[in-house]
Amino acid sequence: MATPNEIEVLKIIQKQGNANKRQVGSAMGVSAGYAEFLLATMANRGWLRKETGVGYVFTPAGVDVLICEFMYSREKLATRVEWMEKQVELIDRDVVKLESMKEETLRKGVKESGKG
Repeated sequence: MATPNEIEVLKIIQKQGNANKRQVGSAMGVSAGYAEFLLATMANRGWLRKETGVGYVFTPAGVDVLICEFMYSREKLATRVEWMEKQVELIDRDVVKLESMKEETLRKGVKESGKG
């Protein structure tokens, strides 16, 4: 499982096609040394490959890690959207009930004031 910082590195490389430690450090707001540590760790895991003169690039395993992260994020969002849609339905039902209650209250009010 990738850490949040590793996911961020993968997203940077996805956007740029490749990246070196300075680019990653700058994009993440961390030192080039820490960026190099992240990149080397990810290369050791087989997620990235260092190419001379280019920087780090994806390996198929690295692409798989990012795909899994995106799918996981999508699933979490879909669950939240489903919950929100149910809440909207409940609110809509409550509004309909309240509108009906208001009409009934107005009718009773008219009848009572007409009786007096």
